[in-house]
Amino acid sequence: MQCLSPASSDKKQQLRFATASNDQKLKTWVVSIDLDKGGVDGVEVARERSEASSVADVAAMGVWRDGDGGVSGVVLAGIGMEVWKESGGV
Repeated sequence: MQCLSPASSDKKQQLRFATASNDQKLKTWVVSIDLDKGGVDGVEVARERSEASSVADVAAMGVWRDGDGGVSGVVLAGIGMEVWKESGGV
């Protein structure tokens, strides 16, 4: 799992992250926490994207950032290596 970007406002916190699994899927997720709601009622988890990867047995994942500190993509490494752009695709 790799954190892509934390984002926040006064009442809502948001975190985006990526996961890779042994079925060769790269998924991005958004976790939103509404601070006005208590407990689990204020937590939402949503899958943002699910893509097939050609990298088998992912052993490492990293975030590739642009010059301004924003996220440009995700690097997967295992049996092979890929760079996934934030805008979509390899």
